[in-house]
Amino acid sequence: KHFIISFLVKGIMRALLSFSILLLWTRCTLCLPITTTSSFLHGDFFDEELIVRALSKNKLLSHFHFTNEWDAPAPTLSSSSSSSSSFSQQPHHYALFPKPIGHIMQQFDIDEMHLTFTQGRWRHESWGEPILPAPVGVELYAWFSNDQNKNNSSKASASVVVDKRWVGLTHALSGLFCGSVQILSNAQKSSSSRPSCSFSSTLQKDQSSSSSSFTHRHHHHLYDDLTSEYNNTMLRHGILPREGACTENMTPWTKLLPCRGEAGLGALLNPLVMYDVYYHSMGTHVTRECIVAADSSSLQTRCHRYKYRLEQTLTLVMDIKSSSSSSSPSSNPLHLVSHYGRAKPLIRCPLARHSHVTFDFSTSSLTIPASSSLTNDTTTPSTSQPHTTASTYMLPLASSGDHITITPAHLPERSPSFQMPSLLVHRHLTGYGEERGGISARIINRGNDTALITYYEAIPWYLRIYYHTLKIYLDDVLLHPALPSSSSVNSSSPSHPLHLHFIPGELHQSPSIIDITLLLPPRSGISLEIEFEKAFLHYSEHPPDPNRGFDIGPAIVTARFGQGHVTRIYTEGLVVSLPRPDFSMLYNVIFLTWGVMGFMSFRFIFSLALRRWKHTFKGDSFVSDRPIALAFRKVQAMLANRRRRRQREGTQDERKED
Repeated sequence: KHFIISFLVKGIMRALLSFSILLLWTRCTLCLPITTTSSFLHGDFFDEELIVRALSKNKLLSHFHFTNEWDAPAPTLSSSSSSSSSFSQQPHHYALFPKPIGHIMQQFDIDEMHLTFTQGRWRHESWGEPILPAPVGVELYAWFSNDQNKNNSSKASASVVVDKRWVGLTHALSGLFCGSVQILSNAQKSSSSRPSCSFSSTLQKDQSSSSSSFTHRHHHHLYDDLTSEYNNTMLRHGILPREGACTENMTPWTKLLPCRGEAGLGALLNPLVMYDVYYHSMGTHVTRECIVAADSSSLQTRCHRYKYRLEQTLTLVMDIKSSSSSSSPSSNPLHLVSHYGRAKPLIRCPLARHSHVTFDFSTSSLTIPASSSLTNDTTTPSTSQPHTTASTYMLPLASSGDHITITPAHLPERSPSFQMPSLLVHRHLTGYGEERGGISARIINRGNDTALITYYEAIPWYLRIYYHTLKIYLDDVLLHPALPSSSSVNSSSPSHPLHLHFIPGELHQSPSIIDITLLLPPRSGISLEIEFEKAFLHYSEHPPDPNRGFDIGPAIVTARFGQGHVTRIYTEGLVVSLPRPDFSMLYNVIFLTWGVMGFMSFRFIFSLALRRWKHTFKGDSFVSDRPIALAFRKVQAMLANRRRRRQREGTQDERKED
C-alpha cells in the first residue's frame, strides 16, 4: 500500500514538472516578438513585401521580396600564423538570419552570391522588363573574398583556391536546396566560366557616375571606366539550362524565412499553386559588406565586422482564370489569398519590421472592407520598385477576418509602371546536318540612346567554335571582319567592337568563351554569327535521351544606357543534336550472338539433359537400327580394330628383340 502511494506521488510530481516546463516554453514563445524588437536595435532586420501587378492577357504578376540583414563580427586572426587557415571562426548568435546561409558565407569566404531556380521564360514584349532577370534553369554566380592580408599569393594560385571554394559552394548549395547544383563544378557536364564584363558586384562603387552620355569620341573611355576595377579572378558563374524547379527546392527555401510558412507573406507560398504557373523564378541573393574599424591604419585595413544581407525573391506570373471556377473570371471578384490557394487572411509576421503589399494598378480594382485593419502606408517606399506610384498597404499583426478583393474586370491591360523594354534579343541555330552548325544572335536597340552592349556566351566543349567565322553586322552592314578596302568602318567607328575576347575550349575540360563589347546606336540592330563543329562523343557521354539533344545555356546581354540604366537580358536556350552512335547495335550484337549459340548448341544441350537413354546393344547385335546407332557402332569397331593392330605390332617387335 505504501509502495502504491509513493508511486502515485512520483507520477504526479513528474506530470507537474513537465507541465511547468511546457508552460515556460510557451511563455518564452509568446514573448518572442519582444525579444526580436531588441534584435532590431542590434542591427538585425527582417522585411517582407509583395508586389501585385497586372499584365496583358488576363495575367497577374506576383513578386515576393524578403530581406534579412545581420551584423556579425569578423573572424579574428590567431597569433600562430598569418595564413588564411589561421583565421578562427567564432561562434555567432543567429537571431533572424538563417544559420545555414551564414555558415556557407563564412566557410567559403564569399562576398556575394546569387542563386536562382527558374521555370518558364519571361516574355519581354508582352510583360515588359522583369523585376529581376533570370535564365531558364539554375543560375549561380558568386564573388569570393580577395583579402590581401589573408592571401598574398599570385593570381594563378588565387584562382586555384577560388576553384576549390567553388566546388565546395556548389556541393553545399546542392544539399541545402535539394538540387543538382553540384554539376556546375564538373567541367565535363557544365559550362562554368568567369565573365569579364557582364556581371558587376553590387558592393562595388558605381563607376559610371562620371560619364553622363555616350558620345562617339569618348566610347573608349567609357569602356575603360566600366572595367577599370573589375577582377574576374574571384568570380565564378554557371548555368544549368535543363535543371527543373519543383517543390523540393521550395521547401528548404521557405524554411530560411524567420516565420517560415506560418505567418506573414510566407503563408501564401503554396507549392501546389506556385508551380502551376506560366513563369516561376525563385532567387536567393546574399551579400557581405566589410565594415572597417575606425582606428585601423591605412596600411593594415581589415574588416572589423561584416554586414550580411539576404534577399529571397519569388516572381510568379499566374493566370487569373486558374483561381476562379467560373468560365468568365472577370465577372467574379477574386480574393487575393485564394489566388495563392490559401484560405486564412493575411497577417504580419511578428518578427518582421515591415510587411507590405503593393498593388501596381488603380485602387478602383481593389475592394478593402471598412472593418479591415489594413493601413495605407505611403511613407515607406517599395524595396523592389522605389520609384513606383502604386498603393502600398501594411499588414496587421492580428487576424481581422477580412480579405482583399480584386475585381478582374477593372484591371487595366497593363500596369502604370509598365515599360516596353528598350532592348530585344533573340538567338537561334543555323546550318543543318550532324557535322557542322552555327549560332546567330540579333540585338535590337529600340530606345533613343546609344547603348554599351556586352555579349557573353559560354559554349560547351563539345561544340568546337571557329572564331575566324565570326561576323558582326549593323543593319546588314558588315562590321567584323572589316574589309581592307573599306574606310568607313574603322576603330573610331561608334559601332566597331571595342573589345573582342575569345578563349578556346578544351576537350572534356573547359567551355569556349565569347565576350564582345560594342556600342549600339539608337533605333538600330546588330547581328552576330559564328560557326562550330560538332564533336563525336563516346557512347557513355550521351544523356539518357540522346535523341532529344544537348541543352546549351543562354547568352547574356548586358546593356548600359546613357542615363546610367543597366539592364541584363538572357537569350533563349538552344538544343543541339550531336552525332550519336546506334545505341541499339549493342543489343543487336547480344541478341545475334545468343541466337546463333542457342540455335547451334541449345538443341544438343537440351537433348543431353532431357533425353531418355537406353541400351543400344545386346551382345554383338543391335537392338536399334537407327542411323546414329549404326554410325556409332562403326566408329567403335574402327577404334577397336586400330587398338588390336597396335597390340599385334607391339608383340611382334618384342619377339624380334628376343
